Amino acid sequence: MPPSTSFVFEFEICVQRLSQLMSSDRLTAYENEVPVVLWQDELGRLRIWAQEAQLPSLEFRLRDAVHTREQLFLILRRLQRALTDMQDVLNNNIADEAMSDTDTDDGDVHGNEMQMIYHSLRDTINCLFKITTVTLQPVHHPLASAKVVGLSGHVLVGEASAEEPASVEEPALTEESVSFREPAAAEQISAGKPTPVSHGVSQYSQASDQGQKMEARPRPPLRDTTLEKIWGKLFEDGRPTKRLGQLLRGIAVHLIEDYPPGNTIVVILEKLQKFYEDTKVPSDLYPWQDIFDDHTSSISRLFREVEAEHHLIQAQLNERPDIPSLTPRGFERWATLMIRAHPDKEHKRLQKAVLNMPINNPDNRQERFPKEIPRWLFPEAPDLTIRDDLDKFISKHCGVTLPPVVTTKEELKKVAVHPHKMS
Repeated sequence: MPPSTSFVFEFEICVQRLSQLMSSDRLTAYENEVPVVLWQDELGRLRIWAQEAQLPSLEFRLRDAVHTREQLFLILRRLQRALTDMQDVLNNNIADEAMSDTDTDDGDVHGNEMQMIYHSLRDTINCLFKITTVTLQPVHHPLASAKVVGLSGHVLVGEASAEEPASVEEPALTEESVSFREPAAAEQISAGKPTPVSHGVSQYSQASDQGQKMEARPRPPLRDTTLEKIWGKLFEDGRPTKRLGQLLRGIAVHLIEDYPPGNTIVVILEKLQKFYEDTKVPSDLYPWQDIFDDHTSSISRLFREVEAEHHLIQAQLNERPDIPSLTPRGFERWATLMIRAHPDKEHKRLQKAVLNMPINNPDNRQERFPKEIPRWLFPEAPDLTIRDDLDKFISKHCGVTLPPVVTTKEELKKVAVHPHKMS
């Protein structure tokens, strides 16, 4: 690689070229294939990666990690190739417009190519986030585990031989850790999640003839990651914050405005069914299609039980309004209760939502929420009281039989450590 090449240089090329391509009027011709907002999302993710990876110092930190450096350069070059392909498609489209007197299907071909380029670019940025989990891992220092036999014959842990200089071993980087394949839904979530910088904690042992046990220095608090700073606090002292409300109402606005059949003023039941189908998570206990079936469920009574704001709408303009539909505040209330009852599952559901949907802050439509939500922003333990109440209300008003929820010992420990505030 040329001496003048650096991570910052290659990154700035990518950002500059993507910004220029996004500002091109020609890109709007592919709005149906790849909306411009999706390109904007990827540009934002690219900038978040640079902040998370601490790009200005990355060159120095990887000075001895030759293999990792090579992999990172390969990913950045792959990103540049995707942008070159994107430029070629836009240029070819101009040539095709000049031949408008002939019948051709080149427009469809270019549209498919643009979709493939978008997926390639998105996967490449996922790879950047994935390799960051390797580059930000604390290196294993031999002082933490070197074993030396002392004069007393006891094994001393944490003392290195003065004759052997300490060496830092490069973290192992396999093909799977920086895979270029299309990740599955669950992998996309983990691949796109930047890992916070872990502050290594040296372990000091006090070895003596009595063989005292090793003691560890208390771990200092972790710094907030850039992603966490963007999100802010979603829960504080067990209570939902205004920021969580903005996210949930933003999802509701997306359902209202963008889900078929178009703008419906409120979140109708068909949109709720589709939302839960689109964000399905493993081992989901609730039959959402049956729960939100107005023919078999008393949904308005369910919403009233949980105090979720809703309106009654009419299927036809000449009919009596009797179909319950959630307002954005009602959706916020409903989703908040589900998060508190099932924090692990609902985190996965909302991660899918922000990853695959353009969610804006309803209080500031210029702000687009990030594509990753850290798990630690959600409650660590479920609120068992809310969970029991929700299950009771759903069974009572929706005529469904829910399987019993098995509370694990681990969950009970978390509940004991993290008592919940009353709403």
